[in-house]
Amino acid sequence: MSLNLSVNYYNEKEAELFKDYENYETINRMIGHKFTINEDEFKSYMLFTEQADEAGFRTYQDLKDRVQHRIGDVDDYLDLSAGTITAKKTSERLSTTGMTERIGVSLGLNVVNQIHGLTEADWAITQNIYAGGKRLKDFDYQIPMASDGTRFIQVENKGCINDDNTSKSPSVSNHYRSIKDKKESILDRERAGRIGRHTNIYYGTIGVLDDHNTAKVWLVDPDPYEVEWNPKKYRLISRLIYYSKLFAEIGINKNIQMELHERIGQILDSQDYTIYNNKPLKSNHGYRVNMVQMKNFASINYNEVLGSFFFIEKDNGIQAFMLAMPKALINLIISQNFDGILNYEYQNYEMSDKVTIELRVRLSQATDELHQTDLDFVFNESGKRYDYQSYQQINHISSGRIFGIIESKK
Repeated sequence: MSLNLSVNYYNEKEAELFKDYENYETINRMIGHKFTINEDEFKSYMLFTEQADEAGFRTYQDLKDRVQHRIGDVDDYLDLSAGTITAKKTSERLSTTGMTERIGVSLGLNVVNQIHGLTEADWAITQNIYAGGKRLKDFDYQIPMASDGTRFIQVENKGCINDDNTSKSPSVSNHYRSIKDKKESILDRERAGRIGRHTNIYYGTIGVLDDHNTAKVWLVDPDPYEVEWNPKKYRLISRLIYYSKLFAEIGINKNIQMELHERIGQILDSQDYTIYNNKPLKSNHGYRVNMVQMKNFASINYNEVLGSFFFIEKDNGIQAFMLAMPKALINLIISQNFDGILNYEYQNYEMSDKVTIELRVRLSQATDELHQTDLDFVFNESGKRYDYQSYQQINHISSGRIFGIIESKK
């Protein structure tokens, strides 16, 4: 489902500043018409994006706990039923849960992604990012940054809840000043460091919700700071880091994960990263790996999409939550086709309708949750496993992340 947003410049001064930028016509055209974002894209940022002071998902149990908690937050605090996003609770209640920051990030990045043709995978490089167990100090930037392959897009996202989001409350004004002050300090530092120039864009966004109006996003001064990096290499590394995390979340073969972490390090250290283009990941035996190993296995449309699932507590019951990605994308990452990875955007119109989802649990992995859930798993004696099949819609986004709760037939 599409969600309507009201997107505009913060004030006339900011509108004038945007006129100096080369993509002003694109931005102004998108602002001048009804702006919509995809509900699944919004939910994905709300469920899986970390705040600046949060660690990532370190274990499978950690992932399960956070997804369960955040699904509850979205259901409890937000209303998406009217074709936009409104708040059910006050700003004070949402601030204590960290929801306002995630709301600001989700609204802001969804807007910027549409302007520049980016996906969630392009924002994987953050402060204190780790790959292969090592902190990547090369990317110790103060704000989120992505690349479209030719330039850098930098953002500062803020979020808040007001009684009326059409007016600029003190909290909105404070966010505006914070964005402007931070940008000036960064620009002063970069000018002093004489960093090499690229054609970059810096956005400030302030996402504001209330309980009755269309969700609002204010755009702030786009003047960028400079980055001494190859934009295409940066985008490739971001996407590989994103997919390495997704591989871990859905349970891809450990050897593939280790090879991918090593490849990211090789690309980082290489003066000419293109020497690894189309050089596939290999197993410990030196053969190309194209198999995946899952714990609780999940698939869509008979292995067109592969992943795993876990049980969560929701609505006073036990439900299954699926995480997956297209098999073609898994093979693309394994093959290390850089052009394919850099330009990847998942589009499958069949996924907008109902699809066949299959869940499998090995007998040795069966837990009490399997027997407590409303899903009627059937024991497969020959395969020594429990099977469940559902025909339903499932969340999917442009990066290739596929996720959602599995419906009961009851």
